[in-house]
Amino acid sequence: LPPDPGGAGREGSGQEAGALDADEASQAQLAKYLASRPGGHAHERLMALAADDPSSTPLVNGALRPLLYPTLVAKDASYVVQCNEHRGLSESVGVRFQVSEFAIPAGRVRAAVSDLAAALRSRPGLYLSFPVDIRFSAADDIWLSPAYGRDTAWVGIPAKRPFGKETPHAEVFAEFERVMLAHGGRPHWAKEHSLRAPALRGLYERWPDFLRARARLDPHGTFLNAYLRELLGVEGGAVRARL
Repeated sequence: LPPDPGGAGREGSGQEAGALDADEASQAQLAKYLASRPGGHAHERLMALAADDPSSTPLVNGALRPLLYPTLVAKDASYVVQCNEHRGLSESVGVRFQVSEFAIPAGRVRAAVSDLAAALRSRPGLYLSFPVDIRFSAADDIWLSPAYGRDTAWVGIPAKRPFGKETPHAEVFAEFERVMLAHGGRPHWAKEHSLRAPALRGLYERWPDFLRARARLDPHGTFLNAYLRELLGVEGGAVRARL
């Protein structure tokens, strides 16, 4: 804030800066705690509660949200967007998880999240075990990059596995995938999705070029396995072991 002639502006700015510094310090302390083993254990116990009783998931998410994402960014009728500037706030020691993530055109993220919220509310008993994660990246020119040719919003949902306990997530992942595909989504290659070659080839205009380059550079399928054959729709080309 610019100072006023009497100096009140300078004093106000100092107080505001002090409050922001104190808030920053408290968030840093919380980040350090959640990144520690005791903090991770406390986080994991809350996630275990939701795993044992899925109906408690909204309460657990509500308790964790202001701790992990303390800054309110935007609020809509169907969802709340919050963030943090401390990477450690969104991570804790020992809490394992499975995750599905789709890349959609950046301009579609608001509609996609609204549709996801509506879809979940229409399915009683279907819960997300953790808040939806959203990040952004610029367009690139990598043929099979989910961000190929467009500025991208990456929307992800995890299914926590507290103390190694599997949490039911097949239905919610399937519903999430349906919504993301309706908004032009492309799956993150290293995260959970159900798409295979017939569906994937329609998402990437350079798909045929990639397959031709792959066949030219690896004619014997040395770098293929059963999963990649199914994913890419590649047949033949026996894999040759080399010593």
